[in-house]
Amino acid sequence: MSESPVVNSERVLRWFAGALLKRYQHLFCATVRGDGTPNLLRAPYVWDGTNVFVLIEPAAAAALTESGAVAGLVTAADGTPVVQLRGTIASAPDQADNASVAAQFPSGRGAAPPGSRLYRITPAELQPRPDLIALHTASAGETIVKQGDLPDRFYVILAGACEVVQGGASNKQTVATLTSGAYFGETGLLAGVPRTASVVATGDTQLIGLSRAAFQTALAETAPTAEELARVIWDEAVGDRQ
Repeated sequence: MSESPVVNSERVLRWFAGALLKRYQHLFCATVRGDGTPNLLRAPYVWDGTNVFVLIEPAAAAALTESGAVAGLVTAADGTPVVQLRGTIASAPDQADNASVAAQFPSGRGAAPPGSRLYRITPAELQPRPDLIALHTASAGETIVKQGDLPDRFYVILAGACEVVQGGASNKQTVATLTSGAYFGETGLLAGVPRTASVVATGDTQLIGLSRAAFQTALAETAPTAEELARVIWDEAVGDRQ
């Protein structure tokens, strides 16, 4: 029997943070000035899948060191934090790189003024807001979703197994068994109807749960169907096999 793949849930969280970064335009950065004092700034950014590039206006850029630690926060229009990051920030000296990346910034919508300098943030930590997407653990016999409840999350099983159960105590029937890579919860979110079945863990089980908002974001940014989205999440989860 082949070994089960190693699951890396942190990769899934980073992947979803990247999907969120594509939807927003500004980043709040906490850095350190050249004299060692804290510095907080707001700057437009673009995400290339690996790094965050920020355009920092001349006055603010003059106060920064050439490189250093940075903490950042991306917020929605209402000010709600959606992504947080920590890493290192450094000026981006490559002129070709500068021109290519700078061309991706919005014009006339709050972009940094002429003369702004391009900085590259290399994230060591990239996390979406926990209530949008989070790792869930369930033990044997635990009900993850209950038939008749209002839908709130879309789940992908990373490790373990679950049974899909319909009916009440007197006529309970197991209609399916779900294992690693399988998904559930999309019907209620897409159709706006109560849960059509209960899902119960048959052993220690790890799942990634996406809120309704996260599910809609992921469908818009990464995959057009729940099946393809589950495949993307699973591929991210097992991407670093050991």
